[in-house]
Amino acid sequence: MFESLEKIFLKAVYLTSCLILFLPLFVYKKVVYPYIFSKVIVFQIIVEIIFAFWLILMVYKKEYRPNFKNPIVLTLTIFIAVLILTALTGVDPYRSFYSTQERMTGVLTMIHFWLWFLILITVLKNWEDWRKLIWVSLIFSFLVGLYGLGQKIGLKFLLQETDIRMSSTLGNPIYLGVYSMLHIFLAIFLFIKEKKFLKWLALFLTFFNLLVMIFSASRGVFLALFLSLFFFLIYLILSLPSKKSRVSFITIFILLIVIFGFFYYFFQTPKLTSIKSKMPFYLYRFLDFKTLTSSFDQRTIPWQIGLKGFKERPIFGWGWENFNVFFNKYFEPRIYRWGEEGTWFDKSHNQLIDILSLTGIIGLISYLFFFGTIFWLLSKKWLEKFEYTRTTRMGLFVLGLMFFAYFIQNLTVFDTPAPLIIFYFSLSLTYFITQNTDLNINKKIEKSKTNPRLKTQNLKQVPLPILIFLIIIFLSLALYEFNFKPFFASKEAIKGLAFSQVNPKIALDYFKKSLSKNTFINPEVRLLMMKNFVEKKEMIKDEKTWQEITEFLISEMKKNIKEHPNDVRYFIYLAQFYNFINQPDEAEEILIQAKKLSPKRQQIYFNLVDSKILKGEKEEAIKIAKQAVNLDPEVGEAHKILALTYFKNNDFKNGLLELEEAEKRIDIYTDTQTTLYIAISYFKAGNLKKAIEVSEIARSRDPKNVLVYTHLASLYKEAGEKEKAIEMAKKAVELDPSLAQEAEIFIKSLNQ
Repeated sequence: MFESLEKIFLKAVYLTSCLILFLPLFVYKKVVYPYIFSKVIVFQIIVEIIFAFWLILMVYKKEYRPNFKNPIVLTLTIFIAVLILTALTGVDPYRSFYSTQERMTGVLTMIHFWLWFLILITVLKNWEDWRKLIWVSLIFSFLVGLYGLGQKIGLKFLLQETDIRMSSTLGNPIYLGVYSMLHIFLAIFLFIKEKKFLKWLALFLTFFNLLVMIFSASRGVFLALFLSLFFFLIYLILSLPSKKSRVSFITIFILLIVIFGFFYYFFQTPKLTSIKSKMPFYLYRFLDFKTLTSSFDQRTIPWQIGLKGFKERPIFGWGWENFNVFFNKYFEPRIYRWGEEGTWFDKSHNQLIDILSLTGIIGLISYLFFFGTIFWLLSKKWLEKFEYTRTTRMGLFVLGLMFFAYFIQNLTVFDTPAPLIIFYFSLSLTYFITQNTDLNINKKIEKSKTNPRLKTQNLKQVPLPILIFLIIIFLSLALYEFNFKPFFASKEAIKGLAFSQVNPKIALDYFKKSLSKNTFINPEVRLLMMKNFVEKKEMIKDEKTWQEITEFLISEMKKNIKEHPNDVRYFIYLAQFYNFINQPDEAEEILIQAKKLSPKRQQIYFNLVDSKILKGEKEEAIKIAKQAVNLDPEVGEAHKILALTYFKNNDFKNGLLELEEAEKRIDIYTDTQTTLYIAISYFKAGNLKKAIEVSEIARSRDPKNVLVYTHLASLYKEAGEKEKAIEMAKKAVELDPSLAQEAEIFIKSLNQ
């Protein structure tokens, strides 16, 4: 019986591993964060199921048990153990364990990657199986790239992306860039090993993934690949048999570097401004030094904050996935120069700094030992005195370069699920190659035969039916708690979003169902729900329904603060909602607590300004707005807030001065309501011409807004331009026929 089950289990492990390699292409739209959350949920379900199969094999046969003395297995296991330990000692163990829907890289998911690695290295012991899996992954990478190209040419049946850069089914251009880069190395690896047609197919997939990587316009990934190819070319040159050939190629190589350096320098000169505007964005992004340095400046701020976090908790860190806590504590105001959305960092965008600050020095040491072990084992295998072919050694070198490139690109970003699938698959492949004592991997290796002495000698100790029963019980609990429960909660949240467009009452019921499941996604659902109902407030006509929504939102947002008391974001959003429903005292109380968590974050000051204005304390509001400006005078939004505060205090002189400062730094006309308020302020200040000019900006950006036309009609009337005033009044009636009578009276008044 066991032998039959063994064959089924082995087949299941192999087929489900193929399914895991397919997951980067998988997107389930009916959940929050479909590009990340849906992939990881399915990945965890698959791993938990095949873990159950593997557990049975491992109990009864020693050959399926991992060798924890192996350096890769040992160092990876130590690193995962450190993640667990530092999560328990961190400031928010719950978030460390589960992470968020947006990231899905918590300790739980990392344990699943570790388990998949152990399963692969103990079950797949034949080169032909590995070879087929590499081809499976390359084929799926081709489909991922095709999907992205289909998005770019506008195929309507595909998920649409808003970024000019390609992201395909991965949801982020950087993730796609890393994914494609890893497949470039896998394709080169197979190109070195395969023969005839398959060799050229591998070469085609190499260049295809390179094209996809370029379209992703991920500069950190490009730099990592460039450095790797640089070392690969040096390796090829040094491996040439003739000294004369080596000298010639080295000369050409140096000449090409000089030419590229000169071209890059010349590209930065003002003379090429007209050429830059006509250049494809993908090429422009790689070559333009100004945007490169601007992006680098923005990235270095969280790096610096990460180092501050490490200094405060140097041994065990803050706990995995808790970067946002000390990022807010040491918030650097100048990061607001790149806009509000760019201020909510939950990663440092540098894997080493993340590990150092979140897991302390012990985490960083274990991580570096882990990567060092990979390079050590590959180099050791490369130096062994077997009869290796030149191509076999080159294949080992390519694998080493792949891990080098992954390590380098992670200095500007962080681990994400889809690339991690390929990373752990490649790590398992590396284990197989480095543990094979007869490694001419161009030669087919026969499948390992079962040792008769290893047959089910332990069967009497643990009866198979009992073990299967226990596994089914615990597997069912794990599948539901870790996967199906949050999955269904996310689906309910999406339904809430959909129904909020037509029936707020039904939408609220779906949100309640989602939150009643009590999963790790609740904090994100609460924020999503609050933002959604605030945006749709005008649709909610029934006061009783709005009251019910308000009470539920407040109670749920308070739960966020209780569950994650160190996350300032939840404090700020609750305060914003209090201000929105005209409860400034409650908002101010929350913001005072938030300020203790993040004393230099401008959003706290902006919301305090709103609270003070609602309370009628306008002088105090101006004082706080000035404090926000002083945090960093180069932040345009702070000048804009101060200008609007001056306007509300009828101080138009100072208000207009601050508005000019804001306009030097940002686009101040992004919101129609605010733009019209600015126009009114110009009118009150006696500058009718500027008031009309600003209102016309509002019309160009929001041409279907009735308020814009009624506003313009009044301004043109004041300016004595009757025809334009009539034109604006008629346009308002076209958009809202109920204004016909008022418009008629207005037009008659123009002719009197």
